[in-house]
Amino acid sequence: MIDIEDIKKATNEVERKALFVAMAPDEPDAHGAVTSAKEIEKAMRNFNTHCMKANLFHLVETQEAEIVQSYTTPVDMYIGDKFITKGTWLTEWYFPETETGEMLWQEIIKGNINGISIGAKGIVEDIE
Repeated sequence: MIDIEDIKKATNEVERKALFVAMAPDEPDAHGAVTSAKEIEKAMRNFNTHCMKANLFHLVETQEAEIVQSYTTPVDMYIGDKFITKGTWLTEWYFPETETGEMLWQEIIKGNINGISIGAKGIVEDIE
């Protein structure tokens, strides 16, 4: 079972990249909603096709952060010592050496920015 809080981000300080969990299958999100791997795959494909742009705090699209990769894991795997369930949506971000990019990068290094939001709307079904 993945503990999202433990691997919200993995950083590569030399390359100024951070890896974030966007969604994990069958795990409650910040709102308590649970999503299947199949639905996460559909959401990731839609995002990759129609968006693939950084948006700061749901307010403004920016080029001060670049989404380098966005994918779902094809198998159960480990990142470091943390177990990642098959179907987890991961995104890797790059922060350029600009004034805003540096400010964002420093906030990530300090732990003040420690996750991402897919900023999506969906239809909720109660399953009994």
